[in-house]
Amino acid sequence: MPLVGGRSLIPLGASLPWVWVGAAVLTGANNSVTMLFLNISPFFYIPLSPTVAMLGPEDLKKFMEAKGVAGEFIHLKPHEAKTSVSAAAAVNCDVSRIAKNIVLVGSRAYVLVISGDKKIDLEKFSKVVNENVRLAKPDEVLRITGYAVGGVPPFGHLDRVKTFVDSSVKRHDFVYTSGGADNMLLKIKVDTLLNVAEADVVDVSK
Repeated sequence: MPLVGGRSLIPLGASLPWVWVGAAVLTGANNSVTMLFLNISPFFYIPLSPTVAMLGPEDLKKFMEAKGVAGEFIHLKPHEAKTSVSAAAAVNCDVSRIAKNIVLVGSRAYVLVISGDKKIDLEKFSKVVNENVRLAKPDEVLRITGYAVGGVPPFGHLDRVKTFVDSSVKRHDFVYTSGGADNMLLKIKVDTLLNVAEADVVDVSK
């Protein structure tokens, strides 16, 4: 995968296959990538898709260090942290102690932190935010948070996102949540998570 400024470039909603022969990358003054073009002739270019730089565990660590947030990063095998079940098996804990972070969209974006043994009740959540919401698509998750599906942490996102924590998470004093990649977990106290995410506690699980 091509790199610009040391970061991976991720397509948002690309419908065409990634073909990198003759590709040109346009960057802004701040080194941000704006568009990729495929050079298919000497005379013109076809735009493929806008891109963003994907965040990862190192970005999350820097965010936490800057704010003095305590937590333990646990490196796993590839994809082991992608689901609640695989993450729980990797650290030998009950799946309820895995806190998964769900991105939802309505007129704005939201993040819900919920225990791994629970599912979100979209009707309940919609009543909390006074609008109909749906689960974000993978490209939306990346654009909103900067992190890929399976690696979204509860805070430190690309853009500030209103965050909620389901009451199911408060059954525990600490939880394991995504550490910014599908092979990284973050062990963190629930009270710390609530404070850093500035989250409201809600009851929207089933």
